[in-house]
Amino acid sequence: MKRRNFLKSVLLAPVPLLAGGPAPRTQPIRIKVAGIVARWVKDSDDYREVNFRRVETLIREAAAAGAQVACTSECFLDGYYREVTDQRADLTDMAERCEVIETSSYVKRLSTLAKELQITIVAGMAIREGERLSNTAQLYTPEGQLAGLYRKTHNFGRHSAWFASQSALERSRSFPSFDLGLGVGRAGLMICNDRNFEHTSFELARNGSQVVFCPTGGGYDFTRLAEYCSRVGLWSVWVHPLGAAIVDWRGRTVVHRNNPLDPDSLAVPAAEIDSPD
Repeated sequence: MKRRNFLKSVLLAPVPLLAGGPAPRTQPIRIKVAGIVARWVKDSDDYREVNFRRVETLIREAAAAGAQVACTSECFLDGYYREVTDQRADLTDMAERCEVIETSSYVKRLSTLAKELQITIVAGMAIREGERLSNTAQLYTPEGQLAGLYRKTHNFGRHSAWFASQSALERSRSFPSFDLGLGVGRAGLMICNDRNFEHTSFELARNGSQVVFCPTGGGYDFTRLAEYCSRVGLWSVWVHPLGAAIVDWRGRTVVHRNNPLDPDSLAVPAAEIDSPD
């Protein structure tokens, strides 16, 4: 057991069991994943800068300890001020806390950080696209590229309005998988309440994901995430402001750290384990 610098997991690549997915391999592939557990700052005048610097410090610690992927909580930058999905862009107090991808200095800084540290970063961030506000998870590669983003599809126990209005094909395309930029592995992204809907894990697996990253900010419970991901052979990484967990493709918790009395920290690692056959 090593000191708490990163979450270490062993990924079987590829893992998806659904028809149409890539052919399984028998050799395990090990990657180190850091859960960036940091309290939100919401009310400070410089809340963006405060939140970014705290998370940046932890990502640097993770990279120094050998982590290849670092994942933040949901909406780490604005402090999850409010749920922005399905809200109007003319609601100034919400819109002004959302980043515009093309012009955001923090998007640029995340890209620069990923390239500098040669690490993949999964970051939860509220964004504005014209008149649309979205709660997103973004994946930055070690080359410093924003590979893409996922928009939250479920809020308050139901489909988001934008998602509910789509066709079945459009819904499936709302769950992309991304190359981790590590020479191996594809990741799917979901956010918080998405974990409570089985079809989220199903679509991510069908679209080629092998591991799911789930930035979270609501209830402290990853039971359904573990259950639904294991049904389709996916590993899952869950990160919350109060803790983080990794669950293997069989639904077994590999590591879980929860201590709300601690200062900002990286989740405690587990001893390295062997992948099941």
